[in-house]
Amino acid sequence: PNQSYIHVDLAHVGEYDAALLGQLLNRPGEALPVMEMAAADALKTFLYAVHRGDTAGGSAAVGVDAEEGAGEDGASATAASNVNLTPKQMFGGNSIQILLRGNLTPTPLRSIQSHHMNTLMKCPGIIVSCARVRPRAMALRIRCSKCMDVRTVFGNSSVSGTGSRGGTTVGLGSSSPFAGFSLPTRCLGDNPQECGPQPYSVLPDDCIFVDQQTMKLQEAPEMVPTGEMPRSVLVAVERGLVDKAAPGTRVTVVAIASLFNSGGGGGGGAGAKRPNDGGGVRTTYLRVVGMEKESSTADSARFSPAEEEAFRQLSRRPDVYNILYRSIAPSISGSYTHDIKKAILCLLFSGTRKRLPDGMRLRGDINVLLLGDPSM
Repeated sequence: PNQSYIHVDLAHVGEYDAALLGQLLNRPGEALPVMEMAAADALKTFLYAVHRGDTAGGSAAVGVDAEEGAGEDGASATAASNVNLTPKQMFGGNSIQILLRGNLTPTPLRSIQSHHMNTLMKCPGIIVSCARVRPRAMALRIRCSKCMDVRTVFGNSSVSGTGSRGGTTVGLGSSSPFAGFSLPTRCLGDNPQECGPQPYSVLPDDCIFVDQQTMKLQEAPEMVPTGEMPRSVLVAVERGLVDKAAPGTRVTVVAIASLFNSGGGGGGGAGAKRPNDGGGVRTTYLRVVGMEKESSTADSARFSPAEEEAFRQLSRRPDVYNILYRSIAPSISGSYTHDIKKAILCLLFSGTRKRLPDGMRLRGDINVLLLGDPSM
């Protein structure tokens, strides 16, 4: 489930169905799970068709006749057996993540307000920190410790076999990356009065987990107004987007603006929940459903064989050090700039790791301390 994903362009969605695009933009939390279920069903249909095509024609015809002969009785029996499936049986090992991209109007981080909540938005910025990857449950399998009644708890805390799911769908797990699951307080078996309160326990081996990671997205320096400090917001990524951006990477995320309660239990720190707020004040975070890294010049640079040979000839010249440092900001000249440019050159090129005959290793990184006024 962490590696199966497809990219969906919002422009293509708009060409197919304008109403569906409006649903994605205004209510993405409801539309994306439905799309993920549809993608999983399409994959199962495709795999089934491939499997049918690999079989012999005679056996395939027999299978078709058997399916047609089953009729409504077979369909009702299948529906009855699907009431209390395990998470792995329900997802069938196929869980597709929908990653969105498109030409939305970028929204600066400092412009996120209450009317942006639960809508789709595009925010540029720089990743300044990344937390470690943690597992998050999509569906839990629970069992009563007394009567051994087994159920499945979904992300909206509905339970299989109780008719409480209604028309909801299963795809993204819990509604929030920071929300948990609520287990039934009473047994849902035939004799609940004999099992006592809180009888259910989680069966970890039968649950489905996905990778999740939290990051901090900060405004780009050129977007910060004069005299202001750059603002940052917490972002949550999961499945195919985990470990895709290291700290310092410029990214543009397509995300759902959401809220979570960051108040702690007892501490009186800045993030602790105050007794008089009534739980009404929440912290904004972005639930990422698409991410694009800005390509730098170094990543897109391509050199011809002639240019590579010119680089090799330059490296063999004894005055390569002087040539390179004079190439740094040629418009800024003067005898006082020579040592400064040499220090910058050493910082850019770093050094070479060495291993001495006695086994000692010397690191190749060069630390440069450059002092000067802000114009430097």
